[in-house]
Amino acid sequence: MPPPVLCERLGLRWTDRQQRRLRRFARVVHCLAALVPPPRIAPAMFLAYRNTRRPGTDPHTRRPLGATV
Repeated sequence: MPPPVLCERLGLRWTDRQQRRLRRFARVVHCLAALVPPPRIAPAMFLAYRNTRRPGTDPHTRRPLGATV
Protein backbone atom coordinates (compact mmCIF):
# COMPACT_ATOMS: atom_id res chain seq x y z
CA MET A 1 0.00 0.00 0.00
CA PRO A 2 1.34 3.44 -0.81
CA PRO A 3 2.05 5.60 2.23
CA PRO A 4 -1.05 7.53 3.36
CA VAL A 5 0.75 10.87 2.90
CA LEU A 6 1.51 10.02 -0.73
CA CYS A 7 -2.08 8.93 -1.40
CA GLU A 8 -3.36 12.15 0.12
CA ARG A 9 -0.99 14.37 -1.89
CA LEU A 10 -1.76 12.62 -5.16
CA GLY A 11 -5.46 12.26 -4.46
CA LEU A 12 -5.31 8.46 -4.70
CA ARG A 13 -7.70 6.05 -3.06
CA TRP A 14 -6.32 2.62 -2.13
CA THR A 15 -9.05 0.07 -1.49
CA ASP A 16 -8.86 -3.27 0.29
CA ARG A 17 -9.58 -4.96 -3.03
CA GLN A 18 -6.57 -3.28 -4.63
CA GLN A 19 -4.42 -4.34 -1.68
CA ARG A 20 -5.52 -7.99 -2.06
CA ARG A 21 -4.81 -7.91 -5.80
CA LEU A 22 -1.35 -6.44 -5.19
CA ARG A 23 -0.51 -9.15 -2.64
CA ARG A 24 -1.79 -11.88 -4.96
CA PHE A 25 0.30 -10.47 -7.82
CA ALA A 26 3.39 -10.34 -5.56
CA ARG A 27 2.90 -14.01 -4.60
CA VAL A 28 2.66 -15.02 -8.27
CA VAL A 29 5.81 -13.07 -9.16
CA HIS A 30 7.65 -14.59 -6.19
CA CYS A 31 6.66 -18.13 -7.25
CA LEU A 32 7.60 -17.53 -10.88
CA ALA A 33 10.96 -15.99 -9.92
CA ALA A 34 11.79 -19.16 -7.99
CA LEU A 35 11.42 -21.16 -11.23
CA VAL A 36 13.88 -19.01 -13.19
CA PRO A 37 17.45 -20.32 -13.04
CA PRO A 38 20.07 -17.93 -11.65
CA PRO A 39 22.16 -16.09 -14.22
CA ARG A 40 25.46 -17.69 -15.14
CA ILE A 41 28.43 -15.54 -14.33
CA ALA A 42 32.16 -16.00 -14.80
CA PRO A 43 33.78 -18.07 -12.02
CA ALA A 44 36.13 -15.22 -11.06
CA MET A 45 33.19 -12.85 -10.65
CA PHE A 46 31.35 -15.40 -8.51
CA LEU A 47 34.36 -15.91 -6.24
CA ALA A 48 34.85 -12.16 -5.85
CA TYR A 49 31.17 -11.70 -5.00
CA ARG A 50 31.19 -14.57 -2.52
CA ASN A 51 34.39 -13.44 -0.83
CA THR A 52 33.14 -9.89 -0.27
CA ARG A 53 29.75 -10.88 1.12
CA ARG A 54 30.55 -13.67 3.53
CA PRO A 55 30.13 -13.26 7.30
CA GLY A 56 32.92 -11.30 8.97
CA THR A 57 33.23 -8.82 6.12
CA ASP A 58 32.71 -5.13 6.65
CA PRO A 59 29.73 -4.23 4.38
CA HIS A 60 31.07 -0.72 3.75
CA THR A 61 34.63 -1.54 2.70
CA ARG A 62 34.09 -5.19 1.67
CA ARG A 63 37.28 -6.10 3.55
CA PRO A 64 37.68 -8.49 6.50
CA LEU A 65 36.62 -6.90 9.75
CA GLY A 66 39.54 -5.14 11.43
CA ALA A 67 41.65 -4.98 8.26
CA THR A 68 43.63 -1.80 7.67
CA VAL A 69 44.92 -0.39 4.43
